[in-house]
Amino acid sequence: MKIKSDFSRSYLYFLAIISLVLFSTAPFIESLDLLIFDIVTSLSIRKSTPNKHISIIGISETDLKKYKWPIDDKYLCEAIKKIDQFEPKAIGIDIYRDIGIGDKKQCLIDLINNTRKLVSIYSIVENIEAIPQSPKEQIAYNDIILDKDRVVRRDLLHVSSKSEREVSLPMRLTEIYLQNNNIYREIESLNPNKWLNKNSGGYINVDSSGYQSLLSYKSIFNYKQYTLDEILNNNFDPTYIKDKIVILGSTAESLKDFYEVPLSKTIISDSFYQVPGVIIHAIRTNSLINLFETNHLEITALNLDKKVIINILNFLITLVIVERSTKIIRSLIKLVLFILLFSILNISLLFYGFWISTTLPILSILLPGCLGLIQRGITSQRHHKIIRKLLGQTTSPEIAEQLWLSRDSIIKDGKLYGKEQIVTALFLDICDFTSASENLSPSELISWLNEILSFCVDKVIINNGIVNKFTGDGLLAIYGAPVSSGTGEDALNSINTAKMIIKDLSSLNESLKYKDYPKARIRIGIHSGLATTGSLGTSDRLEYAVIGETINCASRLESFDKTRNISDVRVLVSGETKKEVLKINSDVSFTEWGEQKVKGLDRMIDIYEIKGK
Repeated sequence: MKIKSDFSRSYLYFLAIISLVLFSTAPFIESLDLLIFDIVTSLSIRKSTPNKHISIIGISETDLKKYKWPIDDKYLCEAIKKIDQFEPKAIGIDIYRDIGIGDKKQCLIDLINNTRKLVSIYSIVENIEAIPQSPKEQIAYNDIILDKDRVVRRDLLHVSSKSEREVSLPMRLTEIYLQNNNIYREIESLNPNKWLNKNSGGYINVDSSGYQSLLSYKSIFNYKQYTLDEILNNNFDPTYIKDKIVILGSTAESLKDFYEVPLSKTIISDSFYQVPGVIIHAIRTNSLINLFETNHLEITALNLDKKVIINILNFLITLVIVERSTKIIRSLIKLVLFILLFSILNISLLFYGFWISTTLPILSILLPGCLGLIQRGITSQRHHKIIRKLLGQTTSPEIAEQLWLSRDSIIKDGKLYGKEQIVTALFLDICDFTSASENLSPSELISWLNEILSFCVDKVIINNGIVNKFTGDGLLAIYGAPVSSGTGEDALNSINTAKMIIKDLSSLNESLKYKDYPKARIRIGIHSGLATTGSLGTSDRLEYAVIGETINCASRLESFDKTRNISDVRVLVSGETKKEVLKINSDVSFTEWGEQKVKGLDRMIDIYEIKGK
């Protein structure tokens, strides 16, 4: 890739890199990424058949009115026994029972010691114990990880520990459900890149201790639920119990066991959506079971090293877009398309469970892109002023466009740099200037000259030439500089300019006659050859110069043997120009004057006349 060496542009790109490094740890970056994650999570929810692994028994507000709170242990024991009759594979009690409730509190102690599929919870954070006398292999902590905004997006599946009791509820239930006592070792043997680290996905320096994963909420509404009262009164379908994990917990809002989950408030509710803890545990357990069934996490987050690579690639692609496009508007369109395509790809991947992060990668496009385009705009304005200052308005739109597209290659340090190139020079002089100046007032003389020169300039511009200078009663037009259409094409353009002047001069003279001005008579000399081109002067007074023998020869042809000027327009052309023209157009008619000695030149040159038509 060709990157411009202009210091100011390099400085801006360096500034963009510094800004990206600073932004990479800014809190708003994480907040925006989490917002995008939440919106996509909301849009990813799908309602289908009830979950095939897990059913939920919820203690509802109706249950509280009927059975009071805290629920007497006898009701819990009765419900668990009814559930156990229909052969679930595991039963989780997501209710703290470190202290028994009611006269039959011994029943829970007996149940957990006699029912190996039963799991009691405890809390590490709140220092609440499980059901007394519970076997170590039947207890689990139910602590849930909250992000800074108190939303549950992550799950701590496992912590490396020698203590048999320090096992999460999903892990314990999955162990019993799969009848696999080695799932801890299998978790620890999985590729470390599967698990969250402190900068995975859109997170920035998050606490990623233990084995953490992102939770998928796609099936949040697909868990079959019964109330405690429905279980106690046999008002349930046993098929949703048999061979499943059954989790018993509170679903009543008054018990305040609710957590905010990443369902966007703009999609689902006017605030973050809240669900009972028992549903969070069901989602956690289902994700763990799916991991062992498919060997893949439902959502994988890209780690920091790969995120850095994506940001660098975005930055480099942006440089190519900004620097290689010929027009700023094209760069802008390509930049917008790149951002849209990257955003669509990024969000699509998140729909399929792959979280890259969005905000910083987009900034790695926007920052260098905007700064680069701003600098290009400033440079373009400067180049525009330089070109206008050098060439004024005496350039055709086509040539102006070529100059504009070539500006980076022909302008250096605010100037058109000097070079040798083949050009065709057209030197034009208005005849009878002395007699006209004697018969016209100064203002009339200037008006007369301007009408004739304006007429001639139009013909030069139409044929892709530039008027390099005015000589008072004439002008110098150049074809092929600063940019060339091809030496033959440049020479033909000069001939066409002369022929148009011949053809239309009679109309000009009628206009002059109407104003009582003298008629216009013109001599033209045309020659093709090498010339030195470039900017001459200082920053205060700068002009585009074309110098060399080619210009002198065109001037000598114009003034050669004025006595033979028998028509209103005489056009003399050198043999070099004739050769260039005949390379691409054999229909141009030349009248030979022969080889002549021209004043100021050491050599003889072939001279031809163009008659028009």
